Amino acid sequence: MDDPKFGWQGMHLDVARHFMPLPFLYRFVDLLAMHKLNRFHLHLNEDQGWRFEVRKYPRLTTVGATRAETVFVPGSPGDGTPHGGFYTQDQLRALNAYAKRRGVTIVPEIDVPGHTRALLAAYPEFGEGAEGAEVPTGPGVFEEVLHLSDETMAMVEDVFTELLDVFDSPWIHIGGDECPTAQWERSDDAARLVRERGLAGVEGLQPWFTEHLRDWLAQRGRTTVGWDEIVDHGDMPEAVVMSWHGREPGRRALAAGHQVVMASNVPYYFDYYQSDSPDEPFAQPAPSSWQDVASFDPVAGVADEHLPNLLGIQGQVWTEFMTTPAEVEYMAFPRTCVLAEVAWSGPVEPSELEPRLRAHLRRLEAAGVNHRPLEGPHPWQRGGEGRRRRPDGHGPALTAAQIADLANY
Repeated sequence: MDDPKFGWQGMHLDVARHFMPLPFLYRFVDLLAMHKLNRFHLHLNEDQGWRFEVRKYPRLTTVGATRAETVFVPGSPGDGTPHGGFYTQDQLRALNAYAKRRGVTIVPEIDVPGHTRALLAAYPEFGEGAEGAEVPTGPGVFEEVLHLSDETMAMVEDVFTELLDVFDSPWIHIGGDECPTAQWERSDDAARLVRERGLAGVEGLQPWFTEHLRDWLAQRGRTTVGWDEIVDHGDMPEAVVMSWHGREPGRRALAAGHQVVMASNVPYYFDYYQSDSPDEPFAQPAPSSWQDVASFDPVAGVADEHLPNLLGIQGQVWTEFMTTPAEVEYMAFPRTCVLAEVAWSGPVEPSELEPRLRAHLRRLEAAGVNHRPLEGPHPWQRGGEGRRRRPDGHGPALTAAQIADLANY
């Protein structure tokens, strides 16, 4: 009888840093279903691009969906190639229905109130002095945030109204991560909002915003999900916390009564290197091997009485350095296979799993799924003269300072 360890068996895909063709989203759903993964967290906006059609705000896609080029490393030359794309509501509605028929729930994410440079490039009036902002070409955490006026809140509600019309998931992800307060601290308008709303300071603006959106979604029968920053300034009752800064924020949230999905960046971020070999394709600096995924215990340190609120686990694919579906598959597999094993049965000794994993990789090969061999980087996928290269093997080598910047990011 099927009896998985966790109810939430998820994978995330960022289509905002690099747009992925619609057929690949269908293929990704099939691959999740193949591995009995039942949640597809679809990350639809970022500073670097807006991918969801909002009919009331067409400039989100006519302006916010395209950037002039891509800069893989801050301070390095760009690739000189415009990048863009978005999905229509009808396309995503069909994808949602396709996923449901395969037992996969798509959990859409619109990330607010930070990571909104693409939004503000299209509609600067909703920001704190965002006039002239363009869609960024490179990675990073940008200080531009939403100005949380009544007009902005109405816009946010309009966007989520259209999102709810497309996706019927019980869970709606609102992001909430990496939201700087620097602009609010300098803004007289933000100071006025703080006074009007009876907040202690600008650090209260994001919790106020999250609480407002949580209640708005609850009135429409949906549950809010947010990255673990949503509880940095206190509890957010009835919101699901996705713990990405390791397990510790998740343990704290569980102790406070939250439901939690463990999405620890190490080892569940699959944009990280798959080994410390210099031949790995360019990725985020921290190595995270399939063996790490197998042996990592998401339950470690969680008190027994809090376990019922631990919904499950999730792997993340962020695409700053992945430009094609083939690159996504290479970084996602075999680690996604191992995540599925842990989601179903719990942590496993890598040496015990390896024979079964090798047999399973033959199935992926038969299905034409690009993946990293267990023996090491595939020759055609290697990162040029070592890992300190752009994904295509060209461009300048990274300096130590640039690597440190990426590690901090």
